[in-house]
Amino acid sequence: MTSLAVATIAIPLTAGTGTSGSSDIAAEAVEPATAPVGPSTLSIVGAAGAEEAPPASLAQAVSAEERTVLAASRSEERSPLPGCDSSAVSQGTNGNLSKDSLCELWGSGTYVRADAAVALAALNESYVQTFGVNMGITDGYRTLSSQYSLKSTKGAIAATPGKSEHGWGLAVDLRPETYQSAVKTKWLRTNAPLFGWDNPAWARPGGSGATEPWHWEFTEGVEAHG
Repeated sequence: MTSLAVATIAIPLTAGTGTSGSSDIAAEAVEPATAPVGPSTLSIVGAAGAEEAPPASLAQAVSAEERTVLAASRSEERSPLPGCDSSAVSQGTNGNLSKDSLCELWGSGTYVRADAAVALAALNESYVQTFGVNMGITDGYRTLSSQYSLKSTKGAIAATPGKSEHGWGLAVDLRPETYQSAVKTKWLRTNAPLFGWDNPAWARPGGSGATEPWHWEFTEGVEAHG
């Protein structure tokens, strides 16, 4: 009887020896789940298309900055400015750029360099989501002749013709209602750089130039020109 009892106990303990099937199944049965199950909140919010907003409870769980970055990445997948090729190579000189190098900003009649235009349009989409209206633009690309005209009326406030970032299609001037409030100023300073645009240091209070809170530049393009 003793021998039979020992054999009975030994058989289930050694039945899986030499094979992985039954021992793995047993291990899986007791192994605690260490990885999250299902998509994360951030991935759900990021996957939502332009016409299918995620549930408000989920959207609120993602920070405003993360939502802005997600909007920027989605804009890369679907152009925020249809018909504008952001890969178009800029041709021409300051104030004399080829028309093929420029794109119009959401029907405003204002143009900037193609890559800068697509980035600014993506920023505008996020601005609209936040404030409900488009960013207002008063000025963008300037021809050399228009820069000379501006210089003659504005004097030292205007850049030297041939030196302005407007002449490269890399700068815009915003309408007062677009930036003139503490909330909007803070939002732009926080979010615009995520899309490649910024109010340069020289144009800020205490900067090296005249204080121009309306003047914003496409940083990558400006830095490339040195």
